[in-house]
Amino acid sequence: MASAFQTEFAADAVPDLFDEFGETVTQYPSGVSANSATRTVLVERLEPTYDTSRGRETVQKVKLWVPSSVTCVVSDRWIVGGVLYECQSVRPAESGMIVATCECVISSSRREGGMLL
Repeated sequence: MASAFQTEFAADAVPDLFDEFGETVTQYPSGVSANSATRTVLVERLEPTYDTSRGRETVQKVKLWVPSSVTCVVSDRWIVGGVLYECQSVRPAESGMIVATCECVISSSRREGGMLL
Protein backbone atom coordinates (compact mmCIF):
# COMPACT_ATOMS: atom_id res chain seq x y z
CA MET A 1 0.00 0.00 0.00
CA ALA A 2 1.34 3.43 -0.96
CA SER A 3 2.17 5.90 1.77
CA ALA A 4 0.49 9.31 1.86
CA PHE A 5 3.73 10.85 0.54
CA GLN A 6 3.90 8.41 -2.39
CA THR A 7 0.28 9.08 -3.29
CA GLU A 8 0.77 12.85 -3.15
CA PHE A 9 4.07 12.64 -5.06
CA ALA A 10 2.45 10.55 -7.81
CA ALA A 11 -0.41 13.01 -8.17
CA ASP A 12 1.51 16.29 -7.95
CA ALA A 13 5.20 15.88 -8.82
CA VAL A 14 5.31 13.05 -11.37
CA PRO A 15 3.46 14.91 -14.18
CA ASP A 16 5.85 17.85 -13.71
CA LEU A 17 8.88 15.53 -13.95
CA PHE A 18 7.68 14.15 -17.28
CA ASP A 19 6.88 17.66 -18.59
CA GLU A 20 10.28 19.04 -17.58
CA PHE A 21 12.68 16.15 -18.20
CA GLY A 22 10.75 13.68 -20.38
CA GLU A 23 11.88 12.45 -23.79
CA THR A 24 9.53 11.46 -26.59
CA VAL A 25 9.93 7.77 -27.46
CA THR A 26 7.91 5.17 -29.35
CA GLN A 27 6.51 2.13 -27.58
CA TYR A 28 5.67 -1.08 -29.43
CA PRO A 29 3.43 -2.99 -26.99
CA SER A 30 4.40 -6.67 -27.05
CA GLY A 31 6.72 -5.81 -29.97
CA VAL A 32 3.80 -5.22 -32.38
CA SER A 33 4.54 -2.30 -34.70
CA ALA A 34 0.87 -1.85 -35.64
CA ASN A 35 0.13 -0.90 -32.01
CA SER A 36 2.89 1.71 -31.70
CA ALA A 37 2.33 4.71 -29.45
CA THR A 38 4.34 7.86 -28.77
CA ARG A 39 5.10 8.31 -25.07
CA THR A 40 6.92 10.83 -22.89
CA VAL A 41 9.18 9.01 -20.44
CA LEU A 42 12.27 9.69 -18.36
CA VAL A 43 15.34 8.03 -19.88
CA GLU A 44 18.42 7.01 -17.92
CA ARG A 45 21.22 5.86 -20.22
CA LEU A 46 23.22 3.16 -18.44
CA GLU A 47 26.91 2.44 -18.90
CA PRO A 48 27.50 0.14 -21.90
CA THR A 49 28.49 -3.41 -21.04
CA TYR A 50 30.29 -6.11 -23.01
CA ASP A 51 28.52 -9.33 -23.88
CA THR A 52 31.25 -11.94 -24.11
CA SER A 53 28.80 -14.60 -25.30
CA ARG A 54 28.52 -12.58 -28.54
CA GLY A 55 32.21 -11.78 -28.84
CA ARG A 56 33.13 -8.37 -27.44
CA GLU A 57 29.90 -6.75 -28.52
CA THR A 58 29.00 -3.58 -26.66
CA VAL A 59 25.49 -3.70 -25.25
CA GLN A 60 23.63 -0.43 -24.75
CA LYS A 61 21.02 -0.33 -22.00
CA VAL A 62 18.51 2.23 -20.81
CA LYS A 63 16.22 2.50 -17.85
CA LEU A 64 12.83 4.00 -18.75
CA TRP A 65 10.69 5.67 -16.10
CA VAL A 66 7.18 5.33 -17.54
CA PRO A 67 3.97 6.90 -16.17
CA SER A 68 1.96 4.29 -14.27
CA SER A 69 -1.01 5.04 -16.55
CA VAL A 70 0.88 3.25 -19.37
CA THR A 71 0.84 -0.53 -19.60
CA CYS A 72 4.40 -1.81 -19.81
CA VAL A 73 5.43 -5.48 -20.07
CA VAL A 74 8.66 -7.37 -20.69
CA SER A 75 7.70 -8.15 -24.32
CA ASP A 76 7.53 -4.42 -25.21
CA ARG A 77 10.00 -2.77 -27.57
CA TRP A 78 10.92 0.91 -27.56
CA ILE A 79 12.63 3.35 -29.95
CA VAL A 80 14.75 5.73 -27.86
CA GLY A 81 16.93 8.24 -29.70
CA GLY A 82 16.75 6.24 -32.93
CA VAL A 83 17.77 2.98 -31.26
CA LEU A 84 15.52 -0.07 -30.86
CA TYR A 85 15.44 -1.54 -27.34
CA GLU A 86 13.58 -4.49 -25.89
CA CYS A 87 12.52 -4.76 -22.27
CA GLN A 88 14.54 -7.03 -20.03
CA SER A 89 12.64 -6.31 -16.81
CA VAL A 90 9.71 -4.22 -15.60
CA ARG A 91 9.23 -3.15 -11.99
CA PRO A 92 5.66 -2.60 -10.78
CA ALA A 93 4.32 0.93 -10.46
CA GLU A 94 5.50 2.88 -7.45
CA SER A 95 4.98 6.59 -6.81
CA GLY A 96 3.28 6.99 -10.18
CA MET A 97 6.04 5.41 -12.28
CA ILE A 98 6.94 2.03 -13.76
CA VAL A 99 10.64 1.29 -14.30
CA ALA A 100 11.59 -0.72 -17.39
CA THR A 101 15.18 -1.78 -18.05
CA CYS A 102 15.79 -2.30 -21.75
CA GLU A 103 18.64 -3.59 -23.92
CA CYS A 104 19.56 -2.41 -27.43
CA VAL A 105 18.43 -4.67 -30.24
CA ILE A 106 19.63 -2.63 -33.23
CA SER A 107 19.85 1.05 -34.09
CA SER A 108 17.04 2.13 -36.40
CA SER A 109 19.64 3.47 -38.84
CA ARG A 110 20.94 -0.10 -39.33
CA ARG A 111 17.62 -1.83 -39.96
CA GLU A 112 17.47 -3.69 -43.24
CA GLY A 113 14.76 -3.30 -45.84
CA GLY A 114 12.72 -1.05 -43.57
CA MET A 115 12.05 -3.98 -41.24
CA LEU A 116 12.16 -2.68 -37.73
CA LEU A 117 10.46 -5.30 -35.65
